[in-house]
Amino acid sequence: MIEDDWLMTFGILSVAVSNIAFIPYVRDMLSGKTLPLRSTWLIWTVLSGMSFFSNVDEGATVSLMYIGSEALETTFIFLLAIRYGIGGFLCKGNLLILGIAGLGLGLWAVTDDAIYALAIVIAISALGGWVTLVKTYRDPGTETTSCWALSALSALLGMLSVGVWDPVLLVYPLYLFLLYIGILAAIGLGRRRATGIAAAPAPGPDHRAAPHTLTGKVA
Repeated sequence: MIEDDWLMTFGILSVAVSNIAFIPYVRDMLSGKTLPLRSTWLIWTVLSGMSFFSNVDEGATVSLMYIGSEALETTFIFLLAIRYGIGGFLCKGNLLILGIAGLGLGLWAVTDDAIYALAIVIAISALGGWVTLVKTYRDPGTETTSCWALSALSALLGMLSVGVWDPVLLVYPLYLFLLYIGILAAIGLGRRRATGIAAAPAPGPDHRAAPHTLTGKVA
């Protein structure tokens, strides 16, 4: 078990790094370079709030600093995405997802066990994350690399701030860490793909004519 002073240090660092991470993201959004998906950030906003309160219910302490900070920042990005993002957010699919999230809240209320809400949060959030991963791979220039790299570090610090081996409290920051690493991988693979397409040679003349050219024969 990590000492309380270290837990507080990890908690403060996780919040600080998380706040720094969103500065370049907001900057790139306002300049039109980064284009977040409105639907994904709407889902993440609702579910990050559910995750915060489910962690409160499960007895989280210092680690709430990180999860609460993530929830506030996610909400802020979504509000900006209404103006600067792309895609819709009030479609049938999103309403279904939010309905499922409501089901998680219902199970939580009936069973008094936040694990149901937390499990649904992670499952649905992963679906929203997958959409962003695909978008990022296809157009890596629409995401800010430094934001996701710092966010991964922040999530790691958030896990350390839990201080004990408690899967319920560790699972959400672990999920976020893996999500952020996935987005970074999508950016890298997307850039490599774009570079490969740009470097591909232009189509040459009809290859059927090549043998005649090489032998000097005229068709």
